[in-house]
Amino acid sequence: MINLIFLSGCTKESISDLKTPDWTDKTHSNSADPDYNVVFPEGSVLRFDITIEPADWSKMQIDDHSYNTIYKDFTASFIQGHFSVSSFDEIIDRQAELIRESVQAEVTGYTFLLSPSVFDNAVEELKQHVRARQNTVISFTSK
Repeated sequence: MINLIFLSGCTKESISDLKTPDWTDKTHSNSADPDYNVVFPEGSVLRFDITIEPADWSKMQIDDHSYNTIYKDFTASFIQGHFSVSSFDEIIDRQAELIRESVQAEVTGYTFLLSPSVFDNAVEELKQHVRARQNTVISFTSK
């Protein structure tokens, strides 16, 4: 259910359909501008509480084939959109390029990297991990 609520934020539906009175389309939608100072404040860790109403908890306990189908549909849609391999490859490549020069300039004795190729191998390993997780989800959603 938690994944379903999370995944529903990636649909075309309005955020106002969810039980989140302090959220708006301006703050929690695909078109919202990220505010990193709010999400990652300097010197503190934000707490994220999840509250499940008793009636919703009861619904989550039901072995309902229709719920399972909806969950799988949302999950399949999610990995084909925001969490697609191509999207993640772009993100990983962009982030790697931001730090590659600095990583490769690290001084022996002050780094865990034995050579510049270790960084590139780690980037490729991360991409392979994304592919493996997507294959797991594809396998799950096709059953």
